[in-house]
Amino acid sequence: MPFSEDDLPALVALHADPEVNRFLASGPVALQPGDVRDRLDRYLEDNRRHKISGWKLETLDGVLVGRAGFSKLKDPEGYELGYVLQRNAWGAGYATEIACALVAWFFEETAEPQLFATAEEAHDASIRVLQKAGLHLWQDREIDGVACRIFRVTRRQFLTEANASLSRAGEPGSRL
Repeated sequence: MPFSEDDLPALVALHADPEVNRFLASGPVALQPGDVRDRLDRYLEDNRRHKISGWKLETLDGVLVGRAGFSKLKDPEGYELGYVLQRNAWGAGYATEIACALVAWFFEETAEPQLFATAEEAHDASIRVLQKAGLHLWQDREIDGVACRIFRVTRRQFLTEANASLSRAGEPGSRL
């Protein structure tokens, strides 16, 4: 769901936890409210102009548990999948669920040829999420002095893997 101006306090609270920001470019520090404001403005503008942005993740009763979505990259050129969850939502499967859903949405709703995601080399949990979502290691790269792994899935890979999953679902003994 897209963010609105009313989401600023919840977004500030999300990024007030240094551990939540640990693997973001800012590192393990609380983000300043002004920086979060800039981030929200970017989400609002990207969503207004392009209908693709960072979106809020809420529980069924409307409580913000994180954010996820896409940002435009220049190097490599394309869109990057990203997600951030509150600590109390870690380990519950939300990251995998949202990453899988966003990869599918991306290829169903855009004409983009590929999707990227970046994880710090030391962030094993995020690497596993990206792999479960169908992204494949593309290259290792140092970004701002940090060893990172860049993952990618092409439209062709996504469609091939989606078709293979549908075929397996129809096999005897499979659960639909």
